[in-house]
Amino acid sequence: MEKDRNKEVHTRGSGRNTKTGKRPTSPMNFERSTGAFAHFTAPHGVSLGHSDIQTYEYTIAKIEQPATDACTKYAALRAQMVAQFEADHP
Repeated sequence: MEKDRNKEVHTRGSGRNTKTGKRPTSPMNFERSTGAFAHFTAPHGVSLGHSDIQTYEYTIAKIEQPATDACTKYAALRAQMVAQFEADHP
């Protein structure tokens, strides 16, 4: 079963996608060389623009989802499977 699964995954690939997303730029805090802190923000109603960010997604069962969501689901599933195995094999 393990060999079949490995062959399936490595033959088709995992369906990873990389995209460039946009994230609104937030007000920032930074430390000046003098040791003082400064807060950078825009006037009310004025946008600071956006930052381009790299996003990673997996396609699982033809459904595209963020990699962090997919990993969280699979980690929870793995924990559930380990708990069930330990309960079945005391």
